[in-house]
Order: sequence, then C-alpha cells, then structure tokens
Amino acid sequence: RAGMTAMLARLKRRLPDAADEALLGDLLSEAGAFLRAYTNRAELPEALEDAQVRVAAILYNRMGMEGESSHSEGGAARTAKICGCAIAPRVREAARREKTAAPCGNFFVRPRPLPCARAQNSI
Repeated sequence: RAGMTAMLARLKRRLPDAADEALLGDLLSEAGAFLRAYTNRAELPEALEDAQVRVAAILYNRMGMEGESSHSEGGAARTAKICGCAIAPRVREAARREKTAAPCGNFFVRPRPLPCARAQNSI
C-alpha cells in the first residue's frame, strides 16, 4: 500500500536513530490496529495517517518499558500511563473526530472511553 510506504518514510524521519525497517513497519501496524479499535473502524481514513505515525513513534520510544509504570536512572525519571489516556492529546483529538458508532442491540451508541486510573483517582 502506498500510504504505508509514505508513513514508514515519515516515521524514519521522526526517529532517525531507528534502523530496523521491519520493526518500524510492525509498530506502524500496531498503531493502526490500536487506532482502528479506538475509532471502531475496519479501515483508517487518510485523516488519521499522521496520528498513526505519532502512535508508532510513541510505541518505539516506550520500548523497553513494557510492564513498568515508572523508571528512574541516573537522576532522570519517566512515567508511562498504561491506559487510553496515555495517547498524546493531538492524536486523541484526531482519533475522537473519526470515531464511529458501535452497534448495541437495535440501535447505535458511541463507544465509551477506556477506564483510566487517573480519572478514578480524581473522583
């Protein structure tokens, strides 16, 4: 698919140190699957190609943090959110605009947002 080739080139520009093209392709596929599930679509519209590249970059940058919620080393600390609210705000807004209704019985309803520990703690 031509769109995937262009997205791979954009992802390489965003992550110049990433040399493994197969890995980047896998991350783009995972990002696409995530966005399709989030928007309840079988195919992603072109409008979400930028979001797919951004999510793939986020996945690349979080490699090695699987299972960790925070990490501290050499005076630097980082925290990873492990729910749907971990999506960058620009990506989340773009994906939200492209959401479709989900079937529920004889009528359609909008999908509910994923539960988030941050939201539960603020109640």
